[in-house]
Amino acid sequence: MRIYATTKDRLIRDDFEMKDILSKYVQLVLESQVPVSLNLDNRPILLSYVETLLGPTVVGFVDQETSLELVQVYLNNILLQSHTYPSFMIELASSVEKWKGKIVAGLLSAQEDAIRLNCRTKLGTIASQIINIGSKDLYIFPAEHIYIHTDAKLAMSDSSSKALDAIRKAFVVDRYADFKGLCSYRNLQDAELCVKLDEEDVSLIHARVVSQDLKEFAERTGLALDEAYKVERSLEEKYWLFFNIGIECYLYAIGLKNRQGKVQE
Repeated sequence: MRIYATTKDRLIRDDFEMKDILSKYVQLVLESQVPVSLNLDNRPILLSYVETLLGPTVVGFVDQETSLELVQVYLNNILLQSHTYPSFMIELASSVEKWKGKIVAGLLSAQEDAIRLNCRTKLGTIASQIINIGSKDLYIFPAEHIYIHTDAKLAMSDSSSKALDAIRKAFVVDRYADFKGLCSYRNLQDAELCVKLDEEDVSLIHARVVSQDLKEFAERTGLALDEAYKVERSLEEKYWLFFNIGIECYLYAIGLKNRQGKVQE
């Protein structure tokens, strides 16, 4: 299904590649909640007002091909499957060279720079790219089978076709696992874990962890569905953990056992 979708502040989809033209009508549709029919490139595009998980939204689609209700369900499903990433991870992902197939991200740290530089010399022969991020190095590997000396720490993602998600998983391992040598995202459940949650987030995280879905979370907290969605995404961005992934929900549960302390930097 091809759609154009935007809120007042955020472009969600632009499958028609006509945002410059369609954006001129967004405010009108939002304020009047009256559909606007356009004929662009011989296509009858209808701009309509809908309520989505992001709140008031304008959607554009080819009139007579589908119904507004179906577009609304489709868009909400897209939003449920999307996640919010910290800006620094997005910036790092944009620096990763294009690679055919899957990649593995590794975040390496060591107590001494000499050890980290020695690892860089050895790992550089098998890494497709190395990005320095201050006291740590981000490695991009074509495979998961890596050996690292126990004097350093290498937090590894699993194989992924998306650089951004691979980077996030490597940072999750680095932040929450206590280990020496190498620890992979796929082996997180077997690692010694330390998860600290800010006290003001505990009740919200608990309500989300014990809820089967976003709707139940909204009901438990008394939030409107769009507000519950924003809260969920804000927590995910803060802790780098997604509620719909089992191992990461498990990490939230570990954090709930310790209601004191602040988020690790």
